[in-house]
Amino acid sequence: MRVYREESFAELRALDELLTQVSEHFTLWLQRHLTVTVRTFGAKPGYYGTDAVAWLRRGLDQPVFPELWSSRTAM
Repeated sequence: MRVYREESFAELRALDELLTQVSEHFTLWLQRHLTVTVRTFGAKPGYYGTDAVAWLRRGLDQPVFPELWSSRTAM
């Protein structure tokens, strides 16, 4: 991960940190949205009979910018 080792990549490192924060905040929003949905509607079917709660939960398992998060493992 040259971006984190070499000072010449400081701008890319800052961008990486900002995008990671965007991802984190979006995930928090999704969690809150799921909580409000369950609190408001319970387990009622969503549009066209779909399982709305399960659909929202699947979204939480898909990180925004997954490459940025996997790069943390590689460091």
